[in-house]
Amino acid sequence: MSESVAPKSGVNLGLKATLAVWLLSLLLLVLVGAAFSASRILAVILSGTSLVVPPFIFLLRKRTLIHSLGVARRPSVKDFLFGLAVGPASFGLSTAINSPITLVFPPPQAYLDALGSVAPRSILELTVWLIIVLIFVGPSEEFLSRGFVQQGLERRFGRGAGLMLASVLFGLSHLDPWSSVGVAVAGLVIGYVYQRRSYNLWAPIGVHVGHDWLAFAALYASLHG
Repeated sequence: MSESVAPKSGVNLGLKATLAVWLLSLLLLVLVGAAFSASRILAVILSGTSLVVPPFIFLLRKRTLIHSLGVARRPSVKDFLFGLAVGPASFGLSTAINSPITLVFPPPQAYLDALGSVAPRSILELTVWLIIVLIFVGPSEEFLSRGFVQQGLERRFGRGAGLMLASVLFGLSHLDPWSSVGVAVAGLVIGYVYQRRSYNLWAPIGVHVGHDWLAFAALYASLHG
């Protein structure tokens, strides 16, 4: 594995374009999620998938292939499995940081009810959520957050600062004051893996999937433990 730097062969992402695409993606996430709020599963699938629409449009306008963002023509099983193995570390760090925050600043009942609405109530429902994370949530969030945002910020501010800023935006994009700090720390882990695996997007997708799989397993355990 070679020393990793932001790919110079990729699309030239300016700071304004990076932030504009991130904001548009976040707006779409909110609007689509609200439009399909009657079905929690459908809302997660469609709102999560909508995150990739602005980056795709940007790439089309630049006549650039998605491979410039680290999406290999063939899925890299090795990189994905490496990321999957890092997932528990990401989840553990995030949980360790978020737990004291929720103790000091307890979330309102409406927040707890919303969290409970996605808690799997059966093994079948848990399996459905794990598949959704694998196919929709992990790839779409990483395409935007690492492939587009982190690359753009690293080109402007360098690897270290770009990684930290992208992680902050990753935390903010979850629109959750009780978990944003922990999510930002998870973003640092995921973004670092992205750097160390030569900016192959399949590695951070693996971390993200592993992290979210454990999160849903924990929600399931909270109901049946």
